[in-house]
Amino acid sequence: MRKFFTNRDVNHIFLHKLIYYCGERIGWIFGPIFMLQLGYGIDVTLAIWSGIFAMRLPIRYLYLRSFKFFGLTRAVCFGLVCYAGAMCFLPHIKERPDLIPWFLLVFSVAMTFYYTAFHTIFGLVGDTGNRGKHMSMINTLSTILSALIPLLSATIVGLAGFETLFSISAILMVIAAIPLWKLKTPTPKLLTKHSEKQKAAVRWIMKYHFFYAIKEYASIFLWRFVVFTMVGSLMMFGTVLTAGLIFFAILQLFVGHYIDKGRGYLMLKIGTAISLVQVLIRSAIPGVPAAMAVTEGLSIGNQLMTQADVNFYNQGKTAESYFHYIYWAEVAWDASVTAILLTIAGMVHIGFSLQMIMLILSPIGLLGLYWINLQAKNATS
Repeated sequence: MRKFFTNRDVNHIFLHKLIYYCGERIGWIFGPIFMLQLGYGIDVTLAIWSGIFAMRLPIRYLYLRSFKFFGLTRAVCFGLVCYAGAMCFLPHIKERPDLIPWFLLVFSVAMTFYYTAFHTIFGLVGDTGNRGKHMSMINTLSTILSALIPLLSATIVGLAGFETLFSISAILMVIAAIPLWKLKTPTPKLLTKHSEKQKAAVRWIMKYHFFYAIKEYASIFLWRFVVFTMVGSLMMFGTVLTAGLIFFAILQLFVGHYIDKGRGYLMLKIGTAISLVQVLIRSAIPGVPAAMAVTEGLSIGNQLMTQADVNFYNQGKTAESYFHYIYWAEVAWDASVTAILLTIAGMVHIGFSLQMIMLILSPIGLLGLYWINLQAKNATS
């Protein structure tokens, strides 16, 4: 375990992510569920959520122009504070639907500033030789909290309501900024003109994020809607999402170790196959909570695909400017997620079932992501 904590700056990031995921998972999992409970249809909820990513595109340009003022650490902290503000807005849209655009705006600002700066920081302070272990530690924290937060959040909602839950999220996001103040943040190189080397890295990351967005939102994100619409109960929703993930969170640490030993692409292949099987089963199972919980065990496939996350950061090292690499990565992410959410919303609107949508779209994301990562492997071999 000691090998996971050899980099002091990365250790600060681990602590930050531990707190961050507690708050972020609340908003990201229960925000859409809250809208469903308010009576918005799945198609409308997805369309509203896509607005967050669509609004990020122009906001991202503003961050680029104001980079000299914000830098990296200040941008991350500003994003966290805005996220807290968005969580304060969210429960009030029940009485004030006119607040939805303001919620989307503040949430968009939060995610734009946070992710562009955070990915740049993590990519620069982490060392390539231990990237697998670093990513596995972060993914382990993510998986453990993704397992615990749904059940705990459902309990809080049952006892104190959504307003209390989202207030807790807001407080946690502000606290998450504290570990980053001591971080020794490197100054990224800014470009006035992109070389062919930079353009090649940007082309790769844009294709990468296109397929990753399909994988993430047509499979993982959409699955939460499937679970909620089938079980109907917030408590049962939380229980199903919690089942089986704790064990696989611990397994994630071993994945990172073997990635750094050069076994990452083998695990990527196995993980892609397991994830495809998971999609096939989820698209066919009845609405029985026990059967749905069993499929959570196949989430090991997603964890075995950690090499893809490692490549995301390591490919940035081939670019002249890591900041601009991340900037265009986030642009591609925003455009891709907006497109995929609107596509899913449209398919729901014309009558496709959620499980059929998963079956149609998820394999495109999984196989495309595998292909684009093989390109990265071939480029470095």
